[in-house]
Amino acid sequence: MLLKGKVALVTGGGSGIGRGISIEFAKEGARVVVADLNLEDAKATEAELKRMGALSASVRVDVSSPEQVEAMVELAVREYGTVDIAACAAGIDLPAPAFEQSFDVWKKTLAVNLDGVYLVNIAVGRVMRKNGGGKIVNLGSCCSKTGELSNSAYCASKAGVMLLTDCLSKEWAQYNIRVNAICPATIDTPMIDHSIKTRAKKAGRDAEEFERELLSSIPMNRRGKPSEVGRLAVFLASGESSFMTGQAINITGGLEVH
Repeated sequence: MLLKGKVALVTGGGSGIGRGISIEFAKEGARVVVADLNLEDAKATEAELKRMGALSASVRVDVSSPEQVEAMVELAVREYGTVDIAACAAGIDLPAPAFEQSFDVWKKTLAVNLDGVYLVNIAVGRVMRKNGGGKIVNLGSCCSKTGELSNSAYCASKAGVMLLTDCLSKEWAQYNIRVNAICPATIDTPMIDHSIKTRAKKAGRDAEEFERELLSSIPMNRRGKPSEVGRLAVFLASGESSFMTGQAINITGGLEVH
């Protein structure tokens, strides 16, 4: 088992990519703290991990709140003694054309997707520095590298995640803390369902037709699976990637190649 005995904290672990990461971490022997704004979803993931025979705990957190992030990390340390791995998968996507998007939506998107990653990285980074090292996996997006129509707030937030990851990897290598990012394209998650329906409606398009066109731009012509992102997260959280830090790795079915 690649993560046997390690303590992993996963934000956004109640659904989607975060849930997929939590499951794959547990398969590899990690003790997983599942954090999510929706506590019911977090508890459902926790229950599934326990059915697999893994040790797990759940906690409600708004990652845009410094106080709640600190409390979440304190709970993880209190429950399991440390945090060896953190995966920051909490995120929102509220697409709209720039002229129609309110400043409140812009601020909310940045608060969750970028401020939240920053706050969690700093909080777990302090624990990892004290304990001699750790691994952080941040969720960027193919939109970290290439923008898309009617989604400026999301794309800007994910570009920020990529550069934050780059900066922290350079600062924290001296502490044996590796910081990498995963940049997925269209993954089979509730957030993607919502994004596609919203973007299609605003464009006056049928959602199924909109998705078919979207997937046709992906050489593999399908959505990715949360478990596929989870396996990449396992690699980055394990010793298998021991000479990798500061990377923003595409998992896009061939859509994004730089």
